[in-house]
Amino acid sequence: MTKTKVLIAALAACSALVAVESSAASKADEGVKQTFAQLDKCVANNDAKCVGELMAEDATLLPAAGGGIVKGRAAIVASVQKAMGGPAPNMTGAKLTHVVENVRPIGDDRALVDCAVSVSGEERGGAYHAVALMVLKGDKWYFEDLRTYVVDTRPAAEKNPTPGPQAPANPPTPPADAPTPAEKS
Repeated sequence: MTKTKVLIAALAACSALVAVESSAASKADEGVKQTFAQLDKCVANNDAKCVGELMAEDATLLPAAGGGIVKGRAAIVASVQKAMGGPAPNMTGAKLTHVVENVRPIGDDRALVDCAVSVSGEERGGAYHAVALMVLKGDKWYFEDLRTYVVDTRPAAEKNPTPGPQAPANPPTPPADAPTPAEKS
């Protein structure tokens, strides 16, 4: 074989490998998106058990509402059930919409996923960001770890860069008959 034929064969083999990897990655993307779409349906139907069916047995969840990390499918179902029907703020009437922004495969059976989350129909509402570690079991993707973070979408001018109490813009004016500091001494 000439060097040219060897080079062409090597390029063809690399191209085929990239095509196979690209196809597998897009299949993972679709499966992950389906799982997030199912999560949105579970919440819309106020069905905590449905949410639990999307979790790995030893999954962990960090909800945007706080309260710390919830460990294990049964505890996640209980936590979600409480959030769905508990006292305000709760998820009753919430509509979640997850938009998968990035799926990074980790080996053949895991993926790290970033997505934007919008919530409407509940008193918290707003925008969130979720990061999920997902695991492929059979032909279905499950949440192994799901963490949701609050995103402050206000323009920078509206954000308070200095925490703590602020001085009033217009300090109170003393009454006209109040003694001046010089009169007090």
